[in-house]
Amino acid sequence: MRNSTKPNFLGIGAQKCASTWLHDILVDHPEVCLGPRKELDFFSYWFDFGFQWYENQFPAAESHIAMGEVSPSYFHGVCVPRRVFEYNRDMRLILFLRDPVDRAMSNHK
Repeated sequence: MRNSTKPNFLGIGAQKCASTWLHDILVDHPEVCLGPRKELDFFSYWFDFGFQWYENQFPAAESHIAMGEVSPSYFHGVCVPRRVFEYNRDMRLILFLRDPVDRAMSNHK
């Protein structure tokens, strides 16, 4: 990856599959720039705000190699793949999965 001026990766996956852990690991990495909060959900719920709004959610990142966010809603959003492709054809995806039974048990604790 080269220095990014716009988001170039997304963390996606079902809920209760370590998205918070992934976000916490990435936020501490010196070469990764994340948005202002976990689960920005732009491609799921806020797409109509436009690409400029989305890019404005990220701080200036001259020294960062990777810029992106972690939003589990992208895993199940029907419109998300098309929207992501429209924004950045080279977007990299980090997919997090978990044993379905363990995930269900964790979700209902």
